[in-house]
Amino acid sequence: MRGIATHTQAISAHSSVAVGMKGANKAMSAVNKQMEPAKQAKMIQEFQKQSAQMNMTTEMMSDTIDDALDNDEAEDETEELTSQVLDEIGVDIASQVFFFFFFLNLYFDAVISFHVLYLSRYSISDSWQLSAAPRGKIAGKMTEDVGSSGTDELEKRLAALRNP
Repeated sequence: MRGIATHTQAISAHSSVAVGMKGANKAMSAVNKQMEPAKQAKMIQEFQKQSAQMNMTTEMMSDTIDDALDNDEAEDETEELTSQVLDEIGVDIASQVFFFFFFLNLYFDAVISFHVLYLSRYSISDSWQLSAAPRGKIAGKMTEDVGSSGTDELEKRLAALRNP
């Protein structure tokens, strides 16, 4: 009995699948009629042709640009000509760079020294904000001299900055 019931259920399932396939077949036929597969295939072939042509054009343009920009001979000639001109006028690049950094170092030393002198001349509050009044005069009141402790601390910080 069970075998017959199972067989009946299988036949019913197959029947349902066949009805579903019939509906799907009708839908696919309607879509095929609207889409015109031959026209779509022709359009895809034209797209592939245009895409291949565009890729070849892009590659040729890229190669041309690379050839124009990567001309090592022109770069070597430019470097040689620049060296020749600098030699003729007596410019030594290495010494110029050395002097540039030497004077840059002197400049920074002078700026730091100026700031140390400026800070030692004016009062410094606990929050390290500068006061516009000269040492000892804040808002018309006489205060005690900050003393050398503030200046000493600044000089220690400056020395630490100079020698990391």
